[in-house]
Amino acid sequence: MLLIVNSLHIPITLTSVKLVLALALAALAFPATLPSNDADSHNAGGKMQQQLRDALLFVVAPLAILGGLTGWMLAAAKPACHNTVVQEVLSPDQRFKAVLFGRTCAGDPAVSSHISILVAKGVLPDSAGNLFSAAGAPQLAGFTLTWQQPAAEQLRLMVSSQAPVQVFTADTTWSVDATVSAEYQLTAAH
Repeated sequence: MLLIVNSLHIPITLTSVKLVLALALAALAFPATLPSNDADSHNAGGKMQQQLRDALLFVVAPLAILGGLTGWMLAAAKPACHNTVVQEVLSPDQRFKAVLFGRTCAGDPAVSSHISILVAKGVLPDSAGNLFSAAGAPQLAGFTLTWQQPAAEQLRLMVSSQAPVQVFTADTTWSVDATVSAEYQLTAAH
């Protein structure tokens, strides 16, 4: 497994998590005393041994446990899906853009087609489309995105396909701005 945090690639394996937890348990099980030859060295050695044990118990062990748990939680939080942008089309007034992208998710090799409308300088989030989704790769469906401006304060995104598509969602109004609508001319899947 590979964890990516801020462009750093950090390998996290079950073995590394087990190793961190084993070190923490070893620190907790550290012996309380060491054998010594005389009473003075026994008292000094015992005191040093107790300080070392306390340091391991209260500093190293919690840090090791925290590190192991953090690594485990970050590995579990890895995004399950990935978006690949196919096309971006700016609106006539240059305020918005329509983004056509393919989306793949872990455990499912199939690609689905999505369309999101964003502000012109917006970045596509790692989520499903906010306007449209359908089965199959966008390139296979042959989607065409075209903007129209039927009135001064209105925008319409025309979405068409050359091949049959199985539609999951097809909103006719963008949820962020009601002056932005969508119209679909899709070939239905049989």
